[in-house]
Amino acid sequence: MPAVRYLDLIVLALALPVFVVAGWPLLGYAAGAVAWLAQRAIQAWTNAQAVQAQEDGNVKRVAGYVTGSMIGRGWLVALIIFGAGMVENDAARYGLHFGNTFRKQGLKELAQMAYFDLEAKMFRWI
Repeated sequence: MPAVRYLDLIVLALALPVFVVAGWPLLGYAAGAVAWLAQRAIQAWTNAQAVQAQEDGNVKRVAGYVTGSMIGRGWLVALIIFGAGMVENDAARYGLHFGNTFRKQGLKELAQMAYFDLEAKMFRWI
């Protein structure tokens, strides 16, 4: 049943022509594909590590790999998709907010991340 094992990758490959024909944003497809492939690679690695830990009789390591992998992969996918949905202007705006927070905390060397360009009327990274 190798086709069932790799069904998610088959669906991922078949989704590309659908995105192209429908005219949907390819950045969204790319973000989803990168997130999915990255989490799948991490899952394969952590599963191999968990099997090795189980063979060594280290139950705590097995639980750590499995649990950490589930939590970490969820966060990774969420951050990749969130990051792709944020355009550069919005990202620089958040960078400016972080810079102001650093400035208020007395960390002036970290404060200059972004600025507002008056001519272009948009936020930019330094």
